[in-house]
Amino acid sequence: MNLLLFRQHLLRSLVVLSLLLTACRGVANESAVAAEFFAQTPMALGRDANTEGAVEGGRFVTNADAKGNIAGAWDLTEVLQEGVSYQFKGKVRLIDTTTGGVGYGRVLVRFGSGLELTTLSGQKATTLFDKTVKGEAEFTSYIKFSNKMPLFGALGLNLGPGVRVELYDIHCEVSTPPWAIIPKKAEKLVLINDVLVQRNKMREGKIAIPPGATEAHVKVTYALPEILSTSVIRGNTSTSNELGFKVNRDVEPPEGFFLWRDGDDHDIWLTFKIKNPRTNLGDGFRASISGVGLAGWFAFEFEIVEGAVNELPEEMPYHRPPYALLLPEQPTLDLDMTAVEWDETGLKDGRPVWRTHPSHSHLQSGNGETGVYYPWAEKNAYGEEPHSLQVDAEGRPYVKLHSKKLAEPLDLGNGKLYPHQASMLQAQKLDEWCHRRGIYSAQVVLPSRRGAWSAFWACGRRGPERRVMWPPEIDFLESFNGAYGAKYWPDTSSAGQHAGMHGSVKRESIDGFAAELSELGFSAELDFNTQIHDITAVIEDDWITHFRDGVEFFRQRNILDPADGNTDWDFYPIINVAVKDASGGAYDQGTGDMRWYGMQYYALDSGYELVPYPLPRPYPNREILPRPKM
Repeated sequence: MNLLLFRQHLLRSLVVLSLLLTACRGVANESAVAAEFFAQTPMALGRDANTEGAVEGGRFVTNADAKGNIAGAWDLTEVLQEGVSYQFKGKVRLIDTTTGGVGYGRVLVRFGSGLELTTLSGQKATTLFDKTVKGEAEFTSYIKFSNKMPLFGALGLNLGPGVRVELYDIHCEVSTPPWAIIPKKAEKLVLINDVLVQRNKMREGKIAIPPGATEAHVKVTYALPEILSTSVIRGNTSTSNELGFKVNRDVEPPEGFFLWRDGDDHDIWLTFKIKNPRTNLGDGFRASISGVGLAGWFAFEFEIVEGAVNELPEEMPYHRPPYALLLPEQPTLDLDMTAVEWDETGLKDGRPVWRTHPSHSHLQSGNGETGVYYPWAEKNAYGEEPHSLQVDAEGRPYVKLHSKKLAEPLDLGNGKLYPHQASMLQAQKLDEWCHRRGIYSAQVVLPSRRGAWSAFWACGRRGPERRVMWPPEIDFLESFNGAYGAKYWPDTSSAGQHAGMHGSVKRESIDGFAAELSELGFSAELDFNTQIHDITAVIEDDWITHFRDGVEFFRQRNILDPADGNTDWDFYPIINVAVKDASGGAYDQGTGDMRWYGMQYYALDSGYELVPYPLPRPYPNREILPRPKM
């Protein structure tokens, strides 16, 4: 390694170390709070509680005389460190002292700003556990400690007189939750020519280029220790603050996107072509980078300086090609598209079948969806119902998932009107299709209609009862078609994961990726709306890798496992066309239908490989032929 490269490597290492030290600043010398603290330290009383005392391994609060809401808490201001993440484990027990038996009621374990442990009356609280308890229950959760909410304890709601709320066997230690392993977009920073730049800020100091330069090079460095999720940047020019240069006439930005993947070097070199070179000292122009996987933009300026050296390195940084997915000839499961069955309940004649709506409801109004998953929303002719078995002109069977505008909006009595029919098939009760690990593939043609939000995804379920839980969620594919203001092109695609405490209905982190495939090197002829394409995701212990037609699209560290290592859960696959269109328009442009041509599952031990994709950009369009007649 020559001296210049060594200095650059050392500088980046020092910056990364500085970022790590900043992130870790304030962590306590002791990594855990002794269980004895919670057993020996009395709780302060809140709400209607009037008695506190010790139990084996913990404390209790109660109101011996009257029914009420019972709260008790410890003040951890002097115990925990501001901004540090902790894992809390413990047990909650209700005892009815009037009968000597177990108690029953709703209990919340919380951090709060006041002893009431409430979010009312201007107080703040965050919930670690919220369940109806009969006897005993365990909890595991994470908290980033804040001195604004330093009180940790339990709140029992509407408990009878003499019912004790006991908290015991509490363990607290510094720990990073699984969903925090991948930094959030706003936490991903870059170095530009070895200077750390904050998002939506200008680099301090201009980058010198020599008089007459026909190219301006800049080094962009990923300023975190590991690349745990695909990120993409592109170079942009700006007409603001141009001096001498007329940017739109004189400067051409780098073409296409540049990727950081796991295994890559952290440096990317971008080259801006100067079509009309200038020699006036002090002339310059402004540029920036932005992309996918980062938040905001990072700006910098070039300036003509006498004697400046602005050259590419002799050895360019390594950036691996995308992976190609090699699958065995026979999948573990291959769905027979001529025999797909469905029912609202997920059962037909006592047999498990595909279910026709989300497991929790016939609505997804929390997403702002305007469609309902009711097969009977209105009387439908064949092919107009939400789901139907079809055969295309080539004789290939498929399931048509049909969305449309209803003749009259549906009033479900919740104060909202639902003007659209949506379509879903999900495998909550089909055990053979539910797995924590493995490879899921589907072959689809996607709807083109604005507001027709199609997806192939999976949610969690647990235990022998197959109880649905969210998070976790993996999105193998989403095509928003303008929902949420998303881009709306025939080759737009996205994927990602939603993580948090399993079953908490609270998303702590989302790590996703959306792009036009043509800008990532895929063929410009690729069209999800008129062609059959293969969507595949490989779920491994450490990584989730998303493929389009067998070529890597996006790869991310798997952050969906529970922190306690529990394996009594799995994913169930879902395929659907939601509708999110509040415009009041006709909803009739293009098609609102998805054609679902197939689905496979491969166990991880079935013999797959991830190998470097051998072809240069642009990658061939690997649509499944013949192209269907739409």
